[in-house]
Amino acid sequence: MYPLLWAALAFAAGVQAAILHPRTAAFWMLAAGLLLTAISLLAARAPGLSAAKSRLKRSEPPSPPCGRRSQVEGREIPKGGPLARERSPASAASRSHWRTCQRPTGAGGLKETRPCLPSIVFLLFACALTGSLRARSVLRAFARPGPLMQAWQAAGCAPRQKYWIEGQLIALPTPALHSIRIQVRVDRFDGRTVPGGRGAWLYVTQQHAQLNANEPVALMQRLRPGMRLRTRLRLKPVAAYYDPGVADFDRNARAQAVDLVGSVHFQEIEWLAPPKAVNGFSRLQWDVALWRWRSFARLSAALDRLIPVSVDSDLNAAAHSMLLADGSRLSPRLRRSFQAAGAYHLLVVAGLHLGLFCVGLLLIGRWLRLPRWLQWLLPLLGAMVYLSMIPVRTPTLRAILMLAVYAAGRFWYRQRQALNTASFAALVLLFAHPMDLLDAGWQLSIGAALLLGGVALPLIERFIDPWMRACSSLENVSYDLAFPPRLTQFRLELRMLATRLSYFWRPLGWRALPSVLLLLLRVSEGLLITLILQLGLMPILISDFHQAEPWSLLANALAIPLALLWLTLLWPAMLLNTIWTRLVFSPYVLRLPLFCGNLLLHLVARLATWPGSNLYVPSSPAPVLLVFAAAAAVWFWAAMYGRLRQVLMAFAAVALSVALLLWNPFPPRLPAGLSASFIDVGQGDSILVAFPDHRTLLVDAGPRQGDFDTGAEVVAPFLWSLGLRRLDAVLLTHAHNDHMGGMPFILRAFRPHELWVSQTLPPIPEVARLLALAARRHITLRRVRVSARFLVGKTQLQVLAPAPGYRAGLVARNADSLVIRLLAGRDSMLLEGDAESAAERAMVAERLPLTSVLLKAGHHGSRTSSTPAFLAKVRPRVAIISDGRGNSYGHPSPEVVQRFAAMGTRLYRTDQAGAIQCRFGENRLHVLLLDPPWSLPRQ
Repeated sequence: MYPLLWAALAFAAGVQAAILHPRTAAFWMLAAGLLLTAISLLAARAPGLSAAKSRLKRSEPPSPPCGRRSQVEGREIPKGGPLARERSPASAASRSHWRTCQRPTGAGGLKETRPCLPSIVFLLFACALTGSLRARSVLRAFARPGPLMQAWQAAGCAPRQKYWIEGQLIALPTPALHSIRIQVRVDRFDGRTVPGGRGAWLYVTQQHAQLNANEPVALMQRLRPGMRLRTRLRLKPVAAYYDPGVADFDRNARAQAVDLVGSVHFQEIEWLAPPKAVNGFSRLQWDVALWRWRSFARLSAALDRLIPVSVDSDLNAAAHSMLLADGSRLSPRLRRSFQAAGAYHLLVVAGLHLGLFCVGLLLIGRWLRLPRWLQWLLPLLGAMVYLSMIPVRTPTLRAILMLAVYAAGRFWYRQRQALNTASFAALVLLFAHPMDLLDAGWQLSIGAALLLGGVALPLIERFIDPWMRACSSLENVSYDLAFPPRLTQFRLELRMLATRLSYFWRPLGWRALPSVLLLLLRVSEGLLITLILQLGLMPILISDFHQAEPWSLLANALAIPLALLWLTLLWPAMLLNTIWTRLVFSPYVLRLPLFCGNLLLHLVARLATWPGSNLYVPSSPAPVLLVFAAAAAVWFWAAMYGRLRQVLMAFAAVALSVALLLWNPFPPRLPAGLSASFIDVGQGDSILVAFPDHRTLLVDAGPRQGDFDTGAEVVAPFLWSLGLRRLDAVLLTHAHNDHMGGMPFILRAFRPHELWVSQTLPPIPEVARLLALAARRHITLRRVRVSARFLVGKTQLQVLAPAPGYRAGLVARNADSLVIRLLAGRDSMLLEGDAESAAERAMVAERLPLTSVLLKAGHHGSRTSSTPAFLAKVRPRVAIISDGRGNSYGHPSPEVVQRFAAMGTRLYRTDQAGAIQCRFGENRLHVLLLDPPWSLPRQ
């Protein structure tokens, strides 16, 4: 059995229950249910529970334990061969003792011993309880902002204003893009004392210069733990988006009790006192971190000398990511190519890279003829030294833990089970960071390890390894006795074919033929592993990334050998160039590594452009995921214990459930009646309007800031979490980036039937590219004008602004914004976009119908909008302001907030509440606020 697997499952259940129900006793019910299920499954497979099955019969010797083999003529004989029954009684009795868990009695016989079920129950219950308590303790670090955030809010929360802070350096600096990041515990903020020990991240740079690979080391040499500093800088909250289905971007900051972020030059920091005396451990920790930085800088410089950035920037970035776990140089285009091809795992230092590194050290140890224990200790020590020089993430930690457990088993001659090893790594990582249970990277890494240990390896050992052994030693006729009749017949036929081929050339029959068959079987192993990983990890990819890679099987079959060859050639060259910096390789020597790297990137780029490579899939209902979980459980059982027919049936069940996830024929999960969901996109707008007949309209798509596309990272995951695959229409209010930046991705991913824009748009390149994209995607372009009325089912949509004679200028302006009003019976809402006071005065002067129950305030609550005369005409009962946390514009204006309060209007803001959903029904307006179960109420 696999006790560590059950312990890991129980621990994960406790963590999940504590996250979902932190204040109730419901997690006890969930933990108890899992424990009962685990006990029943464990009891069904435990030896010794059935007296009839476990009774020892002296007349026939028992079967040998799994994994034990006999020896015939110095060669290994697999279990089940003809000679497997020729054993001594003593050997049979000892193996029966291990197999059936029986012990000798005083009379010389054997007595049955049952597993202690109370101890199993207690162990699993203790694991679940430990997981829940550990998760609840970590959840306290995810609490709402403390005194530091309150002091910043009391000071006016103006990100453009500089504040004086005093604090202490409490953590080791970490490298960032062109800077180093230090964590400071702020004691005084703008003259106020800050209790509670909350911190801030400061990104320290050199003045008027960007940091290269060696400058972070120079900066770190001037820092010491315990140093106090005083500086003046701009601060803003950690970026976060609180929307259903959207990744938790600020989890790391909340776990470290960090509220604010700022950037400062090193010359602008005033050191208040010399470094405090620190203990030896802290000094040692600091020196080790400095050594790591120096080593990483030397490795990076060596790799830059081998593959200069000026020669090929993409190849240099891929090499840094695959060898040094430095993904900061990867361009968005290169990331998207590997993601679309399903080969992104090649860019992450994980089990594949670490396994190749350890195999190389193992071969070196055998070549040097080191002792056996040192041969297995050398790869472990080498991997630990290598990982100490590069950034370490979850896949790397999982790989090194599994390697350590495997090496320990080899050292003490213990049975090594891949599933228990992966479960041990999961248990350790989950205990250290319980919140990683919700992280997609952790789920993919541990899920891949469990699939390899629980499905792939058992299938390979049972159905492929016997055929590989049968292809070896064809000239040894006595070796045929070690195989069952089917494989013996295969060897006879193979020997006849080899004899005929040897007439032409002896190595052709006795060397080339077995080598070709072994190569084909190795290729089938790789394809089987890739297929198992693709099927098993598909639900995680769909749930977290909403993306499937149909060509990943072909991409990995071609890309993995190329990547392994490239790494094999680059690793020695990088290490030699690091040790001897003056070593210059000939261009002819580097030609093969460069060719392999360019071929790998070219292959991935071509596969990423194949039809269906960018396949986006919405989330499926929970019952479908439960169906897949049941099929996966049967899959694990069939792989370890079932016959070939049962394995094929389990494969078919898993494949059908994955096909159901990909097809997703289920209707979108939209509220009944008219509703509007105001998505938290930071400083921008994005609103999903759902009509009673389940047609959808998306108004704006949020901003795009550098490489971060809000449309791809926030709006699209929110829509996919509702089960939406397509949109009926998309409306662009005006051409500002905070409304149009994410629109291109929305058009590509959701293929709306219509795109609504105003009659006049500014002649800017962004608008031209958007309209060209709509034309290529065959999206109908509808230019709407003021006073235009549309009927969507029984809902009336009316355009109120801009004025009929308005013409857009050469640049985008807020006055270009469309204003629409939706009316369904007595339910009404008014969406202003970024309309300002001039447009509001024009709508009031034209006596347009403005009365609405729900108002989306114009221009993010700026004082240039929401004028008193306009609000008097609208008379909203609920108002929504879409703005970003700590935005540099000071939105919303205190004047506007006071106006709504004076009118008795209930005001909600996305910077405080996250995503907001307003539902009309039964002559009432229901406002639903998002409160993630893993976080406490926010300010």
